[in-house]
Amino acid sequence: MHNDIQRVIRELLNRQKVGVLATQADLQPYCNLIAFTPAEDLRILLFTTPRATQKYRNLVRNPQVAFLVDNRSESGIDFSSGIAVTALGRVTEAAPEQSIILKQQHCSRHTILYDFINDPGCAVFQLQVSTYILVSGISDTRTLAMR
Repeated sequence: MHNDIQRVIRELLNRQKVGVLATQADLQPYCNLIAFTPAEDLRILLFTTPRATQKYRNLVRNPQVAFLVDNRSESGIDFSSGIAVTALGRVTEAAPEQSIILKQQHCSRHTILYDFINDPGCAVFQLQVSTYILVSGISDTRTLAMR
């Protein structure tokens, strides 16, 4: 069962390129759409954000986040066949020497965002996933703890 959950999560994260990042500041939730890149082992999700944003300030103040990815399309999907994955974890900003490699990885998945990702004012974050929550259909919920 563990391998099945991992396979479903990996397939979804590899197919989808954008998800919803939930941060918090002053007891107020805040959500943003972000482009992400998953690590092969699913332990890390990589993303970038400009330093001069509310999102960046929230991440620095409170690194605990939730990140949602689903398989909806613009045309919609039947709720009974949809899946959604929430990743829970903690973000860390990459060190400058590590950022170069991580930006290259992120650019290879999001070529259209090359200029944005490589902007000097853009920070690279790694979400270290502690738990995935997979919801299939309306109510089938399974959890994958990352160790």
